[in-house]
Amino acid sequence: MDYFDYRPQKFYLLSREKRRLFSFVSEDRSVENAVENAFAKLPRIEGGNIYALYRFSPLVLEVMAELSEKLKVHVCNIQQLPSYFKGFRDNDVFIRHNASVDIIDIRRSLIKIKAIENNRNENADDNCFVLTWGILYQKYETYSYGLLTEKIYIGEKDPEARICRFCENTGKNYFKNESHAIMESLGNKLLLCNEECDECNTLFEEKGVENNLYRFLEINRTLSRIPGKKTRNHSLEGLNFCIRPDKDLSMPVVFIKQDKIINDVYNGAPTGRVLLFNKGEVSYYGIFKALVKIAVDMIPSCKFSHFVNTGKWVHGDMADMEFPPFLYGEHNEFFEQPVLDLFFKTNNSPSFSPFCTAILYIYDAIFIYAIPFCNVDENIYTSKESILNHWNYFKKRQYLYVGEWAEIDSNDKTLKSPFYKLPLFSDTQKYKIEFKPSDDDVFKRPKNKE
Repeated sequence: MDYFDYRPQKFYLLSREKRRLFSFVSEDRSVENAVENAFAKLPRIEGGNIYALYRFSPLVLEVMAELSEKLKVHVCNIQQLPSYFKGFRDNDVFIRHNASVDIIDIRRSLIKIKAIENNRNENADDNCFVLTWGILYQKYETYSYGLLTEKIYIGEKDPEARICRFCENTGKNYFKNESHAIMESLGNKLLLCNEECDECNTLFEEKGVENNLYRFLEINRTLSRIPGKKTRNHSLEGLNFCIRPDKDLSMPVVFIKQDKIINDVYNGAPTGRVLLFNKGEVSYYGIFKALVKIAVDMIPSCKFSHFVNTGKWVHGDMADMEFPPFLYGEHNEFFEQPVLDLFFKTNNSPSFSPFCTAILYIYDAIFIYAIPFCNVDENIYTSKESILNHWNYFKKRQYLYVGEWAEIDSNDKTLKSPFYKLPLFSDTQKYKIEFKPSDDDVFKRPKNKE
């Protein structure tokens, strides 16, 4: 007789900082029962066996330590449970979800956690999300990567059977290393592609395909102390500024050259921000190609046949066409691990939609862009006019607040210094600002090596 077993063998634990999948399986269900009984000892704010909301207290560590001690001889990974709660503070909120939950429910849970901890109206925040991103989830076939803390590998698992999505190299000799869809130096630890060969991985880094995006985000990356290979407290030399760690290594200090201050203006009025210009040069075309490369890496295998020419273009084997602009904005959230959402057009989608639209959330930046060279689109989306309705639709349904959208010309190959609009008055307390003469010694210090 078939029946529904409320004791899940796989479940997520979600909190503001940690989002992890757990799996405990035994033939007689004794382990699952023990885990379920342990959670039953914890007071719930709401929910039941499939979903439950809790507040952390010393009791949580006590119960999980007791469970681990009981099962550690027979269940080697049971110690992951007490380890998960290390660093939690009293009253921190966490949620347990059955692993069969849809991604939209995971995202709603994360929004609920944040609302509760910030004393916001959780129902209002949830309604806003459902009526924005939730509409996109309903209207498109949606894939979301990077929210959870396990690695995601896209593509063929067997190295011998792999075919590179960019150059069509095949065979295990071309696939000896892991290929990150987004550079590790930008904070990506989780999104990987099995079908980007070692040669292309090196090519994209050495030929600058990925470096355009890195350079564009480098100021923000440094201010946010995204880990390099050795330290978070790296420095950065710009054209009219430099960034150094403070004496306590607790936060970065932005030193701005007094005679090279450029105030940001929007609609003729100052915004309270100054422009920091980084060294090096990027093109908007190069940034667009880097963004498309990320999407190509993460397109599900069942969809990739529509994007073969997209991979060839990223590699350099296809001539350019005219591209529509991509959208760039800044929001009030922060994503140290980049999150990528891919939306594929269905019969339920608006007719003006291209086949695949990507949203990349990275730090406090957001990029929205259409994936070119898709054989379903038949070169329809090649101008601003052709995609204007689609961009307006996505702007309204992107759930984070963006005060100012920029439409970036994807065809612009002009090299220019990347810049960042630095708020002079920030309530995040993530950096300090000092103004110095251009000949001050602080601008002569060598860059720290990561």
